[in-house]
Amino acid sequence: MPKILSDAAYLALKGKADNFDAVVNTIVASNEGLTAEEVNLEIIQTAITNEVIDTVSTERITELEASVTALTTERDALKTENGELIKLPGAKSAIVIPEADTTTDDGADSMLTFAQKHKGDTFAIATEMKKRGLN
Repeated sequence: MPKILSDAAYLALKGKADNFDAVVNTIVASNEGLTAEEVNLEIIQTAITNEVIDTVSTERITELEASVTALTTERDALKTENGELIKLPGAKSAIVIPEADTTTDDGADSMLTFAQKHKGDTFAIATEMKKRGLN
């Protein structure tokens, strides 16, 4: 009897058939009451889609839960560290901002009026601001 298929074609078809059998067996094993004869393309597509979505979703949920846990732990650690740093003696600002002496007005114009009178004379305005403690 002459060969209809070459050895390579036969092996390729045999490999595909073995793969199909493995898929069908997996679907039958995970679905009670289903037989290999009842498995068709629609059932295979549904099983693959549901399983892939379930696997991806489960993995993604696990990753996200781990990220949330890590970020929550880091936030709590930073809050604790911040609380401890505030208690240190150097926690207050090292920059001292002088307050203007508001008690000595001695009849001088307000700073705005002074600046308007000396418009363009930046040096005089800066000197007056320094004298009033507004540097």
